[in-house]
Amino acid sequence: MLRRGLGRRRAAALGAWLIAVFIGAPDLPRPSPVPVADYVQYWAASRVNLAGGNPYDWHELLTAERQAEPSLTTPVLMWNPPWTLSLTTLPGLLPYQLSRTVWMTLCCLILAGSSVFLWNYWGGPTKGTIAAAMLVFAFPASFFATVMGQMSPLMLLGIVGFLYFEEKQRLGWAGAAVALTLVKPQVTYLLWAALLLWSLRSGRWRVLAGASAAVVAMCIVPLAANPWVVSQYVHAVLDHPPTYFVTPTVGALLRLVIGWDHTWPMLLPPLAGLAWWGWHCRGLDWTWRSQISLLLLVSVVTSPYVWLFDQVVLLPAVIQLAATHARGRSRATTTAAILCVSSIALAFATLTWDVIACEAGPMSAGLLRGVLTTANMFWHVAIAPVFLAGFLLFRRGESGT
Repeated sequence: MLRRGLGRRRAAALGAWLIAVFIGAPDLPRPSPVPVADYVQYWAASRVNLAGGNPYDWHELLTAERQAEPSLTTPVLMWNPPWTLSLTTLPGLLPYQLSRTVWMTLCCLILAGSSVFLWNYWGGPTKGTIAAAMLVFAFPASFFATVMGQMSPLMLLGIVGFLYFEEKQRLGWAGAAVALTLVKPQVTYLLWAALLLWSLRSGRWRVLAGASAAVVAMCIVPLAANPWVVSQYVHAVLDHPPTYFVTPTVGALLRLVIGWDHTWPMLLPPLAGLAWWGWHCRGLDWTWRSQISLLLLVSVVTSPYVWLFDQVVLLPAVIQLAATHARGRSRATTTAAILCVSSIALAFATLTWDVIACEAGPMSAGLLRGVLTTANMFWHVAIAPVFLAGFLLFRRGESGT
């Protein structure tokens, strides 16, 4: 009873601190337009690169993107590494509308197929497989990633592929699959820290070899069309990094409190994440099945740069919780489910927070897209931590501690 009361007091203190931070922060972010047509950056960047241009150049991207959306006055800049271009080259050859439809269809198939695999991976009842495939689209990150044409589902595909091949002990293919998460390496940075340590400890070098081979293979097409694309990417990141975005991260929250002109607070959460990982893995009897969900949750919560749609990598945790709950309800899974459902509701509720009116372009017509273009995504900052808290309660209940 004493321990429960102490936990409640800590939770209340944490809540009061967060409220004080939000009230006391000198420059809370105002609503800023979030482009619904994120896919236009991949389509345009592929075309620019295939033509031998600089896919990270402001003016070249804007010229290409206006072919798809003539109303654009500023480009949707691409910050993904050069090997990402190999994944969008074929869709980039198609007319924009057809290309985006194909991309959205591919993302839906990835999400549905991944949910079915994960449901079976976590031992979910057979009769719930279809429900699991439907559940994945109720998850806010899946919804956003699909509507906005993001490539975040490719990271989920890489994680699912890694789990599949690792279980089959086909480690080279497991490494090649997990290389897909490198389209946004900062989102799953702890996964790579764990992968490196796991490989070093157990001598499973084929995983790292497979990942390296996959990255090299993905660089072939972009480099063949534009030999300078790597240096162009490095120059763009060093010259004008995307630190001006108010991302829904703990690092952005720290910058708002300490001072937005300081960028170093963004590095504190990932350093804390690495410190946690170093402590957590001591003497741990490591299995990916037992650790992957928690690893991804902590990685997203502490990432220096992540958006709501990038949280599709949390679907292993979502499906694990749902599958365990479906096998047999317990107090732990029920409490965790309530917290996680609350985080999902919070995601959709914050869409209406501080919404401003703006002119809807041809690709932003309709009420739904109007809301998406005006909602400030910073207010999603609490979603991943709430989900992590729910998952930790679930693990604690499952372990009987």
